[in-house]
Amino acid sequence: MYVWVWYSLKSDSLQLTDSQSTQSRTKPWNDSNWEPSSDLPALYSRDNPLRYFGWAFTLTSRMTFADRFGISTELSSHDRAFWAWQQFLQLIPRADRKISMVQLNEYVPGRGTLGTCITLASNRNEESRRRALDKAHIMEIWKALEVEEEPQWFISERY
Repeated sequence: MYVWVWYSLKSDSLQLTDSQSTQSRTKPWNDSNWEPSSDLPALYSRDNPLRYFGWAFTLTSRMTFADRFGISTELSSHDRAFWAWQQFLQLIPRADRKISMVQLNEYVPGRGTLGTCITLASNRNEESRRRALDKAHIMEIWKALEVEEEPQWFISERY
């Protein structure tokens, strides 16, 4: 059984949440049948964009985390999103806090939506690309984040 503790900016007090109740429901990170895709992108080159594998989040999704963490609605939306992101990152082991800016839709120069990606792998080299196949590590981070979406490949915002 896990018990999470975090500091709430809303009430200046500690909040305890028993995650056992959330683990009893079927969640994607508890699905033993889930397998990472073996369809890896080609290695990064002049002709092939840099890609990152993980979960991407927009300002809107960060606001969902602000609600999840009980961050005060008296703060501006940007402040709520900032503090929620800080709390969210604490769920991940320090060694896995790799962040990348990615495109969330079809790339059109000067347009598009960017997201902040919790990055597990990239197509920068073969070693990094193989990390997208490490089911145990993916499931560990997925369980810590408690997000419904599966990890996926995103194109770097620099492309």
